[in-house]
Amino acid sequence: MKTALYFLFFIIVLIGCDISPKKLTLINRSKDKLYYRLLTNEGIDQGIHVYEILPESTVNPDFVMGGEGAWEYKINSRDSVLYIYIFKTNKINDSIIKNSEFEVKGWKVRDLEKLNWSISYPDDFR
Repeated sequence: MKTALYFLFFIIVLIGCDISPKKLTLINRSKDKLYYRLLTNEGIDQGIHVYEILPESTVNPDFVMGGEGAWEYKINSRDSVLYIYIFKTNKINDSIIKNSEFEVKGWKVRDLEKLNWSISYPDDFR
């Protein structure tokens, strides 16, 4: 009986915890393969890890661990802005940073909510 209760408790906790909420949707409406990085502070460094998004496709980045409200908490706990960096290459070096060979835009939580947590490139970067 005790084992069954532990198992039931484990299942309830497992169902109730969304440790990797897929709240944000990034849409690449371009014909190019792009690379992106989400940050809660402005400024990038050489060699940062970026993630691929294929042409005409959608991704739901794993950026936040936690349950309901985790995205909002992480964004608001820093400078209250989620910055999305878009690159044409996956090799981020000093030249790319120095020559600003990327696009970046920041969104506050209220802006993301207005967009239903769906950001489209290049439309929402204008």
